[in-house]
Amino acid sequence: QLAVSVGIDQTVGSIRVQGALCVLYLRADGTVRATRVVHEANSGAIALANPESFAASLALMPDMDGDGQPELAAGCSLASDLKGAVLILFLAPNATHLAPVDMVRSVSVISGDPAASPYAPALSMGARFGHSSLASLPSLDSDPEIFSLAAGARDARSSLRSDGRR
Repeated sequence: QLAVSVGIDQTVGSIRVQGALCVLYLRADGTVRATRVVHEANSGAIALANPESFAASLALMPDMDGDGQPELAAGCSLASDLKGAVLILFLAPNATHLAPVDMVRSVSVISGDPAASPYAPALSMGARFGHSSLASLPSLDSDPEIFSLAAGARDARSSLRSDGRR
C-alpha cells in the first residue's frame, strides 16, 4: 500500500474539502490494483472545521491499538486558527474492499493549540503544525506504549535562542 497526499480544493455537497488522502493498493510488480480516496466529506470518522488542508503531510505509524494494522499520521496545517494539527488515523484492516467511509475506524487529534490538546506544543497563529513534514521515529522510551512522531511547523516563530534556552 502507498498513501499519497492529494492537494484539492473543492466543495463536496456542503463541505469544502481541502486536501485528501489517496491510498494506492499495489500488486507485487508495483502496478496499481485499486485506489481509495479519503477526505472529510466521505469519511465518517474525519470531522474537521472547514477548511483544514487535510493530509498536507503523511507518515506511517506503528500499530498503536493492537489490531495488527499500522496507523497513519496526517497533517492538517490550516486547523486551529492556522496553528495546525496532526490526525492519527486508525485504519481498518483489509480496507481494499471497503468504501472510503469505512476505511478510517477512528481519529485522534494532536492540535497545535494547547487549549484543545493537553500535550500540544504552544504555537502561534499561523504556525501550520503538520504542514510539510511528519515522521514516525524509533521509540525514544523503553515503554512499548509510547510512540514518537516528529512534526514540522512551517511558519512557527521560535522563542528559543541559538543555545536552545528560552
